[in-house]
Amino acid sequence: MPADDLLVCADCGYYFGPEESDSDRAPVGEEGLVCTACHERRVDDRDESVAEAIEEFLR
Repeated sequence: MPADDLLVCADCGYYFGPEESDSDRAPVGEEGLVCTACHERRVDDRDESVAEAIEEFLR
Protein backbone atom coordinates (compact mmCIF):
# COMPACT_ATOMS: atom_id res chain seq x y z
CA MET A 1 0.00 0.00 0.00
CA PRO A 2 1.42 3.41 -0.90
CA ALA A 3 2.21 5.69 2.03
CA ASP A 4 -0.05 8.40 0.61
CA ASP A 5 -3.69 7.34 1.07
CA LEU A 6 -4.85 9.79 -1.62
CA LEU A 7 -3.39 7.83 -4.54
CA VAL A 8 -5.65 6.54 -7.28
CA CYS A 9 -5.14 4.20 -10.22
CA ALA A 10 -3.93 6.10 -13.28
CA ASP A 11 -6.20 4.04 -15.57
CA CYS A 12 -9.51 3.49 -13.79
CA GLY A 13 -9.37 5.99 -10.92
CA TYR A 14 -9.69 3.36 -8.17
CA TYR A 15 -8.92 4.94 -4.77
CA PHE A 16 -6.22 3.08 -2.80
CA GLY A 17 -7.63 4.11 0.56
CA PRO A 18 -7.45 1.86 3.61
CA GLU A 19 -11.24 1.56 3.84
CA GLU A 20 -11.52 0.05 0.37
CA SER A 21 -8.96 -2.75 0.39
CA ASP A 22 -9.93 -4.96 -2.57
CA SER A 23 -7.43 -7.75 -3.30
CA ASP A 24 -7.97 -7.28 -7.07
CA ARG A 25 -7.10 -3.60 -6.83
CA ALA A 26 -3.76 -3.46 -4.99
CA PRO A 27 -1.28 -0.90 -6.36
CA VAL A 28 1.45 -2.38 -8.59
CA GLY A 29 4.29 -1.22 -10.78
CA GLU A 30 7.36 0.89 -10.15
CA GLU A 31 5.29 3.94 -9.25
CA GLY A 32 2.51 1.90 -7.61
CA LEU A 33 -0.12 3.99 -9.34
CA VAL A 34 -1.92 1.29 -11.32
CA CYS A 35 -4.23 -1.30 -9.77
CA THR A 36 -3.65 -4.99 -10.42
CA ALA A 37 -6.72 -5.28 -12.68
CA CYS A 38 -5.52 -2.45 -14.96
CA HIS A 39 -1.95 -3.76 -14.88
CA GLU A 40 -3.14 -7.18 -16.08
CA ARG A 41 -5.17 -5.49 -18.83
CA ARG A 42 -2.10 -3.48 -19.91
CA VAL A 43 0.00 -6.65 -20.06
CA ASP A 44 -2.66 -8.44 -22.11
CA ASP A 45 -2.96 -5.47 -24.48
CA ARG A 46 0.80 -5.32 -24.93
CA ASP A 47 1.01 -9.07 -25.60
CA GLU A 48 -1.73 -8.80 -28.23
CA SER A 49 0.00 -5.83 -29.87
CA VAL A 50 3.31 -7.68 -30.05
CA ALA A 51 1.64 -10.78 -31.51
CA GLU A 52 -0.15 -8.65 -34.12
CA ALA A 53 3.08 -6.83 -35.02
CA ILE A 54 4.96 -10.13 -35.46
CA GLU A 55 2.14 -11.53 -37.56
CA GLU A 56 2.06 -8.40 -39.74
CA PHE A 57 5.85 -8.44 -40.13
CA LEU A 58 5.84 -12.06 -41.28
CA ARG A 59 3.27 -11.39 -44.02
